[in-house]
Amino acid sequence: MNNIYEELIMSIGESKLSGVDPNKNRFKKMLDERELDRRKEDYKSIIYILDIIFNPKGVFANLLKQGYFFVLCDKDGYVIKQIYDQKLKDYFSRLHFVEGVSLRIEDCGTNAINIAMKLKRQVEICGTEHYCHLFKIGIVLQFRL
Repeated sequence: MNNIYEELIMSIGESKLSGVDPNKNRFKKMLDERELDRRKEDYKSIIYILDIIFNPKGVFANLLKQGYFFVLCDKDGYVIKQIYDQKLKDYFSRLHFVEGVSLRIEDCGTNAINIAMKLKRQVEICGTEHYCHLFKIGIVLQFRL
């Protein structure tokens, strides 16, 4: 199966079978600080490159000002780097959307990260295509490197 929409349908079923609450209002499952630091160390070269690319004076900084945000996850679906404009800081805090949080299907249902992990390629889905309501605000662009 390589079609995003076929995977969306399968993933929604998997989310339901996993018992994920679609009405959850915050992210809960996360790595402890020590494990997050270890995983960040594994990805330090990619994180370094992202810091250069999204430098506030760089070309890609405009994407952040337009409301886009970017998430780097490790191979297991844990967020190890977030890049966003400070306007999103309070919103992300309310959701507990922080580095170390799990975006695995069994922890937060269908989302672009876990579909990208399955398909092993970049994925973009709309907010309404996510399983949990906390993802359903606007269009969300997410990808896994």
